[in-house]
Amino acid sequence: MMRMSGGSIHASGLIAGYGERRVLNGIDWTVGARRTVVILGPGGSGKTTLLRLIQGEDAESRGLWWRGSLEVPDLPFYFLYQQPNRGAESLADVLGRCGSHQSWPYQWQERRCSELPIPIKKTPWSYPRDVLYGIWQCAPAAADTLRRVLEMPMAELPLNLLRLAKLTVAVATLSPYLLIDEPTAEMDDDGVAWVAQKLGELRGQRTIVLVTHHLALARAVADDVTLLIDGEILESGNAEPFFAAPRHPRARYFVRMGS
Repeated sequence: MMRMSGGSIHASGLIAGYGERRVLNGIDWTVGARRTVVILGPGGSGKTTLLRLIQGEDAESRGLWWRGSLEVPDLPFYFLYQQPNRGAESLADVLGRCGSHQSWPYQWQERRCSELPIPIKKTPWSYPRDVLYGIWQCAPAAADTLRRVLEMPMAELPLNLLRLAKLTVAVATLSPYLLIDEPTAEMDDDGVAWVAQKLGELRGQRTIVLVTHHLALARAVADDVTLLIDGEILESGNAEPFFAAPRHPRARYFVRMGS
């Protein structure tokens, strides 16, 4: 992988796999800076593998090999996993580190948490709650829901709330690049709507690569769409024409049936 000073992600002739199993079969692909790109496709098509390659460190730890060209910006990426990491910390603990100016796991060195565009009270006990409501100004009901479990260890949260909490952390880190894998799995309609509102609000502010099977979410937030099936890109481009009139027969079937 080549780290570049530019803001875009570029792949050319990208082949990847695990052991003898090839997962990606020659990907040519670009993600523009501050674009929200949604990767669609059935299970096992290589969507998560592509995210792991972009993130880099996770790929190496999983024995993922690749060949070809992959250029990514030399800036921190935040990877929101499909199976989020659990831990003893609460959401309040994690958000509170921002208030005490401790290091974030994926801190963008040029910007500090104190630059969050939200009102911040100086009282330490109130700070995580203020961050929570600042992040979810677009969906106060999401903040209300998370406030009730703010002090609980995230390891004890049901998966739908854990995903919502982890998305909150991802936004709070100020990382300019978010890699998000199936954030709405196990969520009800309200949860999906909250995620759509937040990701829609971030359009044009950060570079987001989102893997999802939820077509309504994809339609709501995508600038661009890539359809990845059996390790190959069948169609890729602007979201509006993709959903209105996909060119490839398999893409037309996917948009109609969702699989």
